[in-house]
Amino acid sequence: CGSTLYILFTPLDIMKRFILIASRVFVSLARTCWNGEEATQLKNEVCFLIEEKCKSYVEGTTRLWMCGPCLKGMDYCTDCDTDLCNGAISSYTVLPLILIGLIVFYLFKF
Repeated sequence: CGSTLYILFTPLDIMKRFILIASRVFVSLARTCWNGEEATQLKNEVCFLIEEKCKSYVEGTTRLWMCGPCLKGMDYCTDCDTDLCNGAISSYTVLPLILIGLIVFYLFKF
């Protein structure tokens, strides 16, 4: 039975599939938030697993976006608990995700 599995999948194929599945599970568990200082230069960031919220607040005259809940002393702070909820999404942020998906597809040839 074990030799049949080896004929169908080489150890390298099994390792590639395991890494791909493990990375998908890890990323799906983590929160994704907008991160940056200016609304035109925001980047989406995968937060640590302990950071369950995204926030947007004002520091001086600058609005900041990042992972984590609002803390005392943050002016005009709002936080939320869904992916990319602390800012507006643009089509330019979706294009790199599509490109990454295509690259992974052709590398692993599923």
